[in-house]
Amino acid sequence: MSQQPFAGPLGPGGTGGKPTPPTDEHMRTALEPLLRALLNETIKSWTTQTGATKSLDARLAHLAPERRAIWIAEIKKVVIALRAKLLPLTAQLAGSVDAALVNAKQVKYANLTDDQVVAADPTTLSILDSFLHATPIMAALDIALQGLSDEVTAYVTRSQSVETWLAGRKQWCAQEYGELDILVQQVDATLHTIDTLQLGPFLTVWTGPVITFHKAAAVVLATPLDNGWKNADTALCAAFTEPEAALKQTVGAVVDTLGSAANGARTQLCGSVFRLTDDMLQRLAPLATMTPPLKSACIAMAAGYGEPWLLCLSSLATPQEFTQVLTHCDDKYVMKPFRLVAPPPCTTVQLSKAFSVLATVANWEDACIALNSAWTEIPVPEGVTPMTWVRIGSWWVPWAFSVGGMETDMACLKHMAQELGPTLSETKLTRYFAELVAACRIAQDRWTSAGRPAKLECPGITPGVGTWKIIIKLSHGKPQIFHVDSQYKKSAWVSQPK
Repeated sequence: MSQQPFAGPLGPGGTGGKPTPPTDEHMRTALEPLLRALLNETIKSWTTQTGATKSLDARLAHLAPERRAIWIAEIKKVVIALRAKLLPLTAQLAGSVDAALVNAKQVKYANLTDDQVVAADPTTLSILDSFLHATPIMAALDIALQGLSDEVTAYVTRSQSVETWLAGRKQWCAQEYGELDILVQQVDATLHTIDTLQLGPFLTVWTGPVITFHKAAAVVLATPLDNGWKNADTALCAAFTEPEAALKQTVGAVVDTLGSAANGARTQLCGSVFRLTDDMLQRLAPLATMTPPLKSACIAMAAGYGEPWLLCLSSLATPQEFTQVLTHCDDKYVMKPFRLVAPPPCTTVQLSKAFSVLATVANWEDACIALNSAWTEIPVPEGVTPMTWVRIGSWWVPWAFSVGGMETDMACLKHMAQELGPTLSETKLTRYFAELVAACRIAQDRWTSAGRPAKLECPGITPGVGTWKIIIKLSHGKPQIFHVDSQYKKSAWVSQPK
């Protein structure tokens, strides 16, 4: 649209002669350019006032300066573009000239002569101008400009909700980046510990994915958030005139892509590393001191069974237990019934039963007999998923399990046999384990109520017979039931009858 949408030709000059009233032709010739000029000046004045930086700066004072500058620049573009909506008014131009002529006739042309109209000096033009303001086109222009002003006001009002929303999305995105950065640093420390303890050859099943996802996380973090914010502002400007919902969708897609990438990278990395706790690595440290044949046996078992082998292995607590288990693994006579009971690959639950025999039976012949024996699994409470089993007496009891969205540490139930005492029965084992689970659930509720801290000790839990102490810790951002006891050999369960 031109700067002068109502520009037109100037009328001809007067011809002189005896003073006579203005002719309609001369009046129309004089009035049309004046009306065009009045329209253009009115529009120019509206544009200047509405789009003035000082005015917009005051109206957008609720925004931070750097954000305000973006909105001012875009609203200025809107103000200029809105003038195109006034073009249909040109259809009223000829009729409004006629209306101005009627206005003039009603006051006898304000005593103007035809020569004066033709000459069109400043005084005459001022008089002619007075006939123009009460014309249809000027009334329509006033209404149209009010409508355009309302549209500009809507953009000013929208700035508050859009910027508040955008700040929230940016905060979420920055939080996801921050949490990913913390996790990456924790994984760096974990990988360093694995190298220091010389556990790398034994843990490739876990460290392979960890390293892959660690690299992927580093790629995400290498993208500066400032670049994302610039892209979001570019999207904001491109979709500025869209409805607010569409604008947010467009800008949100840019910001959310960054946050979602960080969230996805953190989820993958956390899922691959959360079991590699410092406590677990310290328990596995004796592997580095084993003899070469036992090391080779361990690596071979990890290759054959994968993660289930490492989960079972991490339940051991002493160098003697590692030596006993790996000695059995290096014995072909023990491995034959072992692989019949738990043929690789198999589930952790299936492997754990055969593994339990290796850990609890020292003599190879007795181990072979035990591998061919059958024991009964105790029933577990609803919502409990056993991860590994251990033999206590003539029954299988969960050695590690998940409940309420948390897993136990692989070795945190190592006190069960001590707390159950010498008097055993399926009923007693079932009641004991059910109470243990109930104590864990109470601890989970306390942890949630405490705001999900990195570590929470929950002593004095008394859901029934025993008095329990549960510790919950975050492992690479994921909660884990780290410790469970009911006062060890002083447990009230020791003296419980069958």
